[in-house]
Amino acid sequence: MDETPAARSKRAKRKKVIASVAGIILLIASSFFIWLFMQMHRASKAFSSFGQALVSTDYKHAYELTSSDFREAMSESAFADQQRALSSHLGALKVVKQGPSETDGNQDGWKSTISAHFVYERAERQFVFVMKETDGKWEVYGYKEQ
Repeated sequence: MDETPAARSKRAKRKKVIASVAGIILLIASSFFIWLFMQMHRASKAFSSFGQALVSTDYKHAYELTSSDFREAMSESAFADQQRALSSHLGALKVVKQGPSETDGNQDGWKSTISAHFVYERAERQFVFVMKETDGKWEVYGYKEQ
């Protein structure tokens, strides 16, 4: 059964509308994933700087890479003492290996949870770090040993 020219035209218009809507949805979704990737990369880079500061025993710089909430909960001297105690007990920190991470955003902002493997001279330890973005800057919000 042949379609009339009017029916073909109507079907062609429908296809164009559906293709346009699909294109818009794809554009929005890809924009979100690009933004998410950028946030993950920025969180990872901030964590890497924190880890490098710890390895180089620049505890002052590492502390500066923490959030204001973190600094309210722990003084710089307590943080440095904690890091020195770990090094005294486990040996010098040689490497911080970043593992899997999970990054998401909500009305409170962006947050990234990063697993990390710390290699000391005489031992290895696993930690989980929480990074938060504040005013466009990623900072260490907290951490715990696993």
